[in-house]
Amino acid sequence: MKISDVVEAMIRYEDGNIHNVNHAMKVYAYAQTIGEAQGLPANEQETLEIAAVLHDIGIKKSVLKYGSSAGNYQELEGPPIARAILQLLGADNEIIERVCWLIAHHHTYHTIDGLDHQILIEADFLVNMDEGRMQSEEIARVRERIFRTKTGKKLLDQMFPNRGKKLSETERRLLIKEALSAREKAYTPYSHFAVGAALLTNTGRIFRGCNIESASYSPTNCAERTAFFKAVSKGEREFRAIAITGGPAGKPVEQLCPPCGVCRQVMREFCAPDFLVYFAASAEQWQCFTLEKLLPHSFSLREEP
Repeated sequence: MKISDVVEAMIRYEDGNIHNVNHAMKVYAYAQTIGEAQGLPANEQETLEIAAVLHDIGIKKSVLKYGSSAGNYQELEGPPIARAILQLLGADNEIIERVCWLIAHHHTYHTIDGLDHQILIEADFLVNMDEGRMQSEEIARVRERIFRTKTGKKLLDQMFPNRGKKLSETERRLLIKEALSAREKAYTPYSHFAVGAALLTNTGRIFRGCNIESASYSPTNCAERTAFFKAVSKGEREFRAIAITGGPAGKPVEQLCPPCGVCRQVMREFCAPDFLVYFAASAEQWQCFTLEKLLPHSFSLREEP
């Protein structure tokens, strides 16, 4: 039996559920990487990789049976399905038993039994941190409470270096300067209220946007959304901060300009709750809020871990 056989069996079982397939493959990749870097013995590495591919195999039955994909239901329903799959593939009984045990405990964090168990949990968290847009404070708590392997901690630190981290003075000044510059391009013949925005991506790129009005009003686009749509159209998906500046057109900015509700919802679509939003009149006059503060109890169709 090859790991590719297990992957194909998992994909067949998921029957078109791309989210579950992609999640499993990402956890598999991280588990493989951490296991190899930590020098896991070959037999344990094989078991770990199989368990990573099948770790969430109980989700579909859990949802049908309980109306929930909660971890305790996954741990209950997953092992029998994994056992049936592995038996059909001719896996060794020893591997089957350990894989089923790992699946039955992959949401059990208080008693870690073996390095393969530790690595599976860390790999799952690395994926869930991104998919669930976990806040920096929670990432820090999970790192302290859960992560134990050197490689797992290294990957976590490299993957989330800036999440929730305030901008440096140089970065903040530059972002506000870019927002003020973007404001000069605003098209506001009806409201005469010009707004500029500068959006900073996790890769360090800045996208500028201005508000653009229409005589029929509803097609009008805010500066914040202009910046986001430009960035997304260029392939960016991870964002760190935005600076917003606005006021009567043709006059210096003298007041702070918060984003409207629609723009806050667009931010929620693409940003973590600790995404930084700067209201600015100048490099010296500004306030900073997290997205969670601006849009508490927000709406989303994304699946949370």
